[in-house]
Amino acid sequence: MGLFEWIVLGQIMLLLYASNHITKQLGFIFEKLNEQTPIISIEDLVEREGLKYVKFTDIPLTGPAEGKDEDGFFVKRNYKDGKLNGVYEYYDNKGQLDSKRTYRNGELV
Repeated sequence: MGLFEWIVLGQIMLLLYASNHITKQLGFIFEKLNEQTPIISIEDLVEREGLKYVKFTDIPLTGPAEGKDEDGFFVKRNYKDGKLNGVYEYYDNKGQLDSKRTYRNGELV
């Protein structure tokens, strides 16, 4: 007999009806997909009321973003609820890591 099961994939929830065997296989696949958080391009971000959003969305960004900053240097940033959170990496024009900073809730630690 089959069963209903909710599986969360990023911000998408899927309702599956499957046998126990198929449900276990699909669960494993979705676990692997959840481990791979998409990286947002910095060029696709907008700021509203001090928070970063992906263009055309109304949910503050949570996750990694990377690309060229305002000065043309490549950076990798992490956000939580639209604020810088975690490691912020700067790279020089040769692509070598130049410096790292850590942010928590939008504040430099």
